Amino acid sequence: MRFHALMDALIILDEVQTVPCRLWDLVDQALRGLTTESRTHILLMSATQPALLSGARELAGDPEQVAAVFAQFKRYRLRLCHRERQELSAFIQSLQPRLTAWCAQGKRVLITLNTRASAKAVWRAMRAQQPDIPVWLVSADVTPRDRLIKIAAIKALSNGQPGIVVSTQTIEAGVDIDLDIVIRDFAPLDALIQIAGRCNRNNRLGDHGGQVEIVSLTNPRGCEYAQMVYDAGDRQARSGQFGLLEMTREILADLDEIGEESILELPSDRVIHNPNSFHRASIRFTDTGYAVPSCCANSETRNSSNNQRISSSRAS
Repeated sequence: MRFHALMDALIILDEVQTVPCRLWDLVDQALRGLTTESRTHILLMSATQPALLSGARELAGDPEQVAAVFAQFKRYRLRLCHRERQELSAFIQSLQPRLTAWCAQGKRVLITLNTRASAKAVWRAMRAQQPDIPVWLVSADVTPRDRLIKIAAIKALSNGQPGIVVSTQTIEAGVDIDLDIVIRDFAPLDALIQIAGRCNRNNRLGDHGGQVEIVSLTNPRGCEYAQMVYDAGDRQARSGQFGLLEMTREILADLDEIGEESILELPSDRVIHNPNSFHRASIRFTDTGYAVPSCCANSETRNSSNNQRISSSRAS
């Protein structure tokens, strides 16, 4: 990268939660170097703001102000059904009667999978099961132009008109759609919250009118699709240490259901221990309540003092 081109610049990073955790320390040091050696300013934007840059100043307000804002949102409830794994074919079979009932009620349903192959399998099955209902596939297998056409069609659904959207993570960020029911294959906490933001987004259904269901799907060999995507490149996870998925399971361990307004109240400090290794991974939360694994951070840089040239902001 030609760093000199970034000197004395304003750098805006949108949907910053998509930066892989293993790159946080590298990004932190690179961008902090720009703010130290020049007059560069950095603005981070996300609805699930991670503590990517140490010392960032929150523009949305102090913790009390942020908590007051979060307490007003009660659009959905998360049902946590991920503890019991389901093979993909069994999941598809169990969906059929539920989708039939939901579509009869005029519901809009979003099913988000972790891989393109599993999303395509569900999409094909849904098209066969619901021939009279529009079923869209939104994934990286679809060209950007066609994705925009499909998203426009989804947004054009009138009240009471049923529709089914099958997607991968591509729909989590930057897609402004409003569905009634969301089913999501298990993922790290920030991804779960991102997809929940597509459920009852405009509060058409009133308080807790949206239903978000978290499941855990496996392939025929019993391997979790979530593990293939999120911890596949994590050396710590491969060596038997905890990755983002296990941290999320630990955070949600005592819960069967949680409302949107209570997400910020999740425990502010959870420590999980792998008895098979000497590694201890701690999870701390930013003011937004989203998980930050300390194993992804350099302790020295994470504990540095505030740099007023680095700011973060939440965008819904």
